[in-house]
Amino acid sequence: MARVQSGAQAEADLERTQRAEAERAAHAKATRRTVQKGGIVTVERAKERIRLRTNREQESWEKKEYTRRQCPKREKSKVVRFHRAIAAYARLRISAMDPVDQLHYQLSDVEDD
Repeated sequence: MARVQSGAQAEADLERTQRAEAERAAHAKATRRTVQKGGIVTVERAKERIRLRTNREQESWEKKEYTRRQCPKREKSKVVRFHRAIAAYARLRISAMDPVDQLHYQLSDVEDD
């Protein structure tokens, strides 16, 4: 009976030892250099943060660029908008004319041969 108990105890000790060795290996694998005084931030974690930040900045820039391309109305020059406003005003004036005057106005551009 004592042999069985000592065998079970040995297995439990072996399991704990293996788990502790794995934890030590994982801890040793991480770089021990720190980049922050307030707490432990390893170099790998700091590089990951920088990579994530640059990715977020790139995505933000792409969204702004996409919005700028999708909304060209904001980018149109004042001259183009001015000429379109004049054309719209002219169309309104023509539509307010009598039908006979409209026909005469529209045909005035056509040269009579």
